[in-house]
Amino acid sequence: MKSILRLYIIGFLVALAFIPMLSHAAVIVIAPTGSTSGSLQITNDIVFTITSNGNAAFFVFDEWVISDGSMTFSTLSPMASISLNGAAPMSKSMGLIDNLTMTQGQMTPNDGLLAIANGLDTIPVITGNTLTLRAGSYSLSAVSNFNPQTNQTFTGNMFVVDSSVAGQRISNIVAVPEPATNALILAGMATIFATLRRKLG
Repeated sequence: MKSILRLYIIGFLVALAFIPMLSHAAVIVIAPTGSTSGSLQITNDIVFTITSNGNAAFFVFDEWVISDGSMTFSTLSPMASISLNGAAPMSKSMGLIDNLTMTQGQMTPNDGLLAIANGLDTIPVITGNTLTLRAGSYSLSAVSNFNPQTNQTFTGNMFVVDSSVAGQRISNIVAVPEPATNALILAGMATIFATLRRKLG
């Protein structure tokens, strides 16, 4: 019985080693106002696989809010960290756009955007590249009329959009679940381990 228990313990530890591979990011936003800055937190790296050649310019939060008919931009500080194919991260001046006023390609008025602020600073990519939006905490500059619906933890899909063809998606779609996902996985595994230990002990 003890040898079986040892095997379960080893299996449990091996499974724990794979947890980082299963981890998913959350994007937590506190919306800015006209008098106060907000914040944006990316809890884990978000990795996109590029599916067509282009220039990465926008990270889209698919169907994030209900559009209020305006488009408001808030600057991130410090600059965002982005890595191409696992190389050393690049610092990019970026802003969070609360929503759009029009439909362009695969973007709708309900989408939010993390946008590279300088159109000349976009990231050339080709099919098969990986583009990683690195984990980090940022402040959002105070701005009037930012959509208050953005004051939330985003739990939807994200994708990368090209700069030269309006609204053209150039990456896979990445699901962004709540931060509790990893905790639930760990809790479930711990419960299974405890049950087995009781039965075999």
